[in-house]
Amino acid sequence: MLPKLPILILAISVFLIILVTWNSKESFYLTIISLVYILIAPTRYYGATVLLPSVFLLAPRFCREAGFLIVGLILISETVRESLSIFSALKLSAFSLILALLLLSPPRRKIIREGWALILSLLSALLSIAIPVLPILIPAYILAFPVTTFSYMYAFFFASALLPLHELGLYSFPKIVPLDVFDLKYLIIQVVIIGYVLFKERLSGVIRRKQTLMLLLLSIFSLPFAGKFFQEFVLVISAASVRLLVTLPHHEET
Repeated sequence: MLPKLPILILAISVFLIILVTWNSKESFYLTIISLVYILIAPTRYYGATVLLPSVFLLAPRFCREAGFLIVGLILISETVRESLSIFSALKLSAFSLILALLLLSPPRRKIIREGWALILSLLSALLSIAIPVLPILIPAYILAFPVTTFSYMYAFFFASALLPLHELGLYSFPKIVPLDVFDLKYLIIQVVIIGYVLFKERLSGVIRRKQTLMLLLLSIFSLPFAGKFFQEFVLVISAASVRLLVTLPHHEET
């Protein structure tokens, strides 16, 4: 009889693939191609069956297939591949889903919006036990969405939920651990893309893209902790760079 965990992972993976490919048929083929990577070492990487489709949700809705680029930028890092255990894959998947939910527009009705902020903040606080650097989402989200009440509700509920976790000894904010020089080469593509978009669009053009700005700010704020949370850092900066790239204005010739 198969263990319960693989069955649960498979069920969630199928649901996420359906969710990703609902509005983009191209994403279906690219997701399947990404999952082929698992065949290299199925017993080691089967947890990535949840990670890969969840990463696709970080791409813009009109261009879900760009999630394939995010996956590529994440897995190009030897450090990420070597440390991609079942637990870390599930942890990164949950992180991706939290980010994807925050990138969505909040509900319009006040009571539903408040409930949604409470649910997201509780999920974020629980995930902070596994990813202690996650509370830097609070300043990143507020700076990206400074005029919305939802961002302040989320920040308040999130911080409030962390207090009892800290008192119970389940959470403590991590110490600064600089990025390893060896890992810098895996970030060249992301940095070049971000630099190119900033050169073409200027900072004002980037600020207008609120969701992408949040990911960019999150990657900047998480940089001092990238030595310890390198997988999370690579995921965020890869998503930010791809979103910046695909939202560049361009002229298409037929």
